[in-house]
Amino acid sequence: MLGKTVQGGLLFLLGGICLAQTGAGQSPWRQAGNSLQLLGLPSPAGGRVDRVWFDAEGAGLRVQLAGGAIWGSENLETWSRRVEAVPLIEAAKAASVPEPAARTRARSAGSAVVYAGGRDVWRSVNEGANWENLTGFGGASILGGRIRDLAVHPSDDDRIAVATDTGVWISLDGGSTWAGLNEGLPGFRLRRITGAAEGATGIRVQAESAGEWKELEWMPGQRAGWIPVTGGRLDHEAGLRRALAESGIEATAVASGGEILVAATAGGRLLSSLDGGVSWRDFQPAAGEIAQIWADPGDGRVAVAVGEGQAGLGQRVLRTVNGGIYWDDLTANLPPGPVTGVAVDRRTGAVYVALARGVFWTFADLRAPAPASAWRPVAGDLPAGEAASVALDRTGTLLLAAIDGYGVFTRMSPHTLDRPRVLHSADFSDGEAAPGALLTLSGSSAERVTANAAEAPVLSSSAEESQFQLPYDLSGDTVRLAVAREGAAMAFPLRLKAASPAILADREGTPFVLDAGSGVAIDAMNPLRGGMTIQILATGLGRVTPEWPAGLPAPASNPPRVAAEVKVLIDGVALEDVEARLAPGYVGFYLIEARLPVMMDAGPAELRVEAGSSASGPVRVYVEQ
Repeated sequence: MLGKTVQGGLLFLLGGICLAQTGAGQSPWRQAGNSLQLLGLPSPAGGRVDRVWFDAEGAGLRVQLAGGAIWGSENLETWSRRVEAVPLIEAAKAASVPEPAARTRARSAGSAVVYAGGRDVWRSVNEGANWENLTGFGGASILGGRIRDLAVHPSDDDRIAVATDTGVWISLDGGSTWAGLNEGLPGFRLRRITGAAEGATGIRVQAESAGEWKELEWMPGQRAGWIPVTGGRLDHEAGLRRALAESGIEATAVASGGEILVAATAGGRLLSSLDGGVSWRDFQPAAGEIAQIWADPGDGRVAVAVGEGQAGLGQRVLRTVNGGIYWDDLTANLPPGPVTGVAVDRRTGAVYVALARGVFWTFADLRAPAPASAWRPVAGDLPAGEAASVALDRTGTLLLAAIDGYGVFTRMSPHTLDRPRVLHSADFSDGEAAPGALLTLSGSSAERVTANAAEAPVLSSSAEESQFQLPYDLSGDTVRLAVAREGAAMAFPLRLKAASPAILADREGTPFVLDAGSGVAIDAMNPLRGGMTIQILATGLGRVTPEWPAGLPAPASNPPRVAAEVKVLIDGVALEDVEARLAPGYVGFYLIEARLPVMMDAGPAELRVEAGSSASGPVRVYVEQ
């Protein structure tokens, strides 16, 4: 029966429809994903670890991360920062080594059991006369990357810890089995956020992975770690740099907007081309090496470049609005230090930058040269690592910051409080409205909302966001929202369609899809199976029959049906036995139930919902292997 399991399952993601509400005293930042990587190793991997050792009694383990920080664990489960010296550990005496320059370690000087580490971990039980490879398989190490250090427990020859390019690993049985100890260890080395979650794609970053800098994705519905991907922004930019190299331009940073290209070269030169690279303008600012360039995707004549300046001072944020004929300085009152990342909301002119000491923002004129405005720090506590990069989602309402070592953190963009906007509550998109749509006013409270002079019930309101529902009987091609709030009134004109579907998802792109039989959420750990009946929570499906008043929870029995024809598609294939009604007990949500075919292709898939002639954006689901 439709709606039987949704009451309990709704708790899984209902909090995801809120953009920014935080409790008193809480930081507005929250972590997106974790700091682990899924590389096909025995356990989730971490970042590079340079040294590892047991304490003198063998009760605790210590590691030194890339950059020199010391962390320790007494229970092999939780880690904390330590102020300790790295001990001098002598190499073990061995008759031979299994690899050139391999490090050797033993429990004590007189132990016959000796370990060695290079590309792999090796063990000898006769002081190095013969060696057994403990980690080699198929020409590679099962621990990934190379072995940077080893440590043997002071009282147990079979207990060994190793530091590698993929984190710290331990074996309790002489290397027969291995377990990673990387959870909670801040070794996630980040350079850049390459994309916020959008549709079926999750958050993407440039990170060090097994000794190389790669693009990783926090895939929607996958909660164990980041996964390497290809064909993303980094590959696209690498292709642009290769094409420029054929023209004799060795670009260190590049961005594009249509046919317009903007590039930086060693020494901080800025080049721009309005004709796809046929001819170039050259500008030499005093901004030092350029770390990143943002170009307006729709009009590449507008761009912002950030760099290291002169010893971290002087020009470090540059703007052009004329295709690079001239770049003017926006640095103003930014604190000293290289600027490593930039994100821009073209609609409002909000500009965000990352420095080692935090994230800062300002408004800039992106239409004509204008004086630089003062920068403000983005409030909220972040981990102790350096801010390496910033990004905004497509609507500009979600700010992302990459904290080196710790991962990606998100919060509502502070400029939204100055420039509120209306979004779909389900997927945070800014598409057309529909009768009965559940909408969020991001960046403002709302005392009263009217839609074409009809009451749109306000369901919740805070200083940072409000939610309201449009009446089901709206008609026409447009709707004018009038918002009354303390201090001022606002108006938002929106296009109106008979239906504008959106599937409920959190800010990392995980959709609200349930196994109708059990009420368990569908994700990578609980994938779709052939013949299963699924439930999908959505908004924007339009009118219902019999008619229902906006702002009132749908009845628990016989909730109104959606008037439009509703389809559910997985990779473009329509599902059978589709039924769509208002979600029992909830305001503004629709519950769709559909049956999967018995035979399905395994792996990730895209799910969409159609209502009438309109389709939702895609979300990612997983089909059982």
